[in-house]
Amino acid sequence: MTGKILQRDRAEVDMIFDEIRERLEEELDYYNEAANLNFFANAFRDVPGIRVPATHPSLCTGRVLTMDRLPGKPLEEFLKDADERARQQAGLNLARSFFVMVYELRALHADPHAGNYLFEPDGTLGILDFGCVKRFDEYFVADYARVAEHGIAGDKHTTLQLLRKLGGLCSEDPGAAELLWELVEIMAMPFRAGKFMAGGPEDDLQERTRNIGPRFLRYPEIRTPRDMIYLHRALGGIYSMLRRLQVSANWRALSRPYHEQAIKRAEGRV
Repeated sequence: MTGKILQRDRAEVDMIFDEIRERLEEELDYYNEAANLNFFANAFRDVPGIRVPATHPSLCTGRVLTMDRLPGKPLEEFLKDADERARQQAGLNLARSFFVMVYELRALHADPHAGNYLFEPDGTLGILDFGCVKRFDEYFVADYARVAEHGIAGDKHTTLQLLRKLGGLCSEDPGAAELLWELVEIMAMPFRAGKFMAGGPEDDLQERTRNIGPRFLRYPEIRTPRDMIYLHRALGGIYSMLRRLQVSANWRALSRPYHEQAIKRAEGRV
């Protein structure tokens, strides 16, 4: 019934629910979360401006998870007294944490709502709750980086070819291709604008995305590949926080080295 309402075939709907079920089951496993915490704490140990709490194994069980207490305030409290410099630094740390997780670690904190982050007065970021983590293989990450690079460059043909390869476009229907490219153009806007302020007067990305959303129901050929379900959920959550912080940055310059490194790694060049 759900598939008919959404105009999606049963296999696609089952895939989406399988992915959600797997992540939810992981969130109930404290041993799994402790392992995730240790992995990310080690990965970010020497990354300035980003903190992940370490665990205390002797005090952990299948029903109890004991970790370091991190300093900082929730986003709403941080915004009350943070100055411009602290907000900008917090936003850059937030964006950098996403790029490092996806393109370097290939393991993503996939529950990015504001309650899972703490902000220190200088903009240092603390990340909590690693029960929901999505992992990727290096070839998917490289293709996703290629989609980003070609989409930002305005290379419609190559971008759509890559999205077909990833399973995001399953036909040659020109209407479906045009709609998907329209979405790519919207998402690429901050990366084409030089310096762009998330949440600033020119930022209408969320509104434009919502406006074209209903049109996707006409095209079951446009799909969300399994690996993109939680990736885009995380991207949306991060972007919502960047808007609240009103972060201004050259997003192209910030993201490009991560894209290029991921592509080189998959091609065996590093």
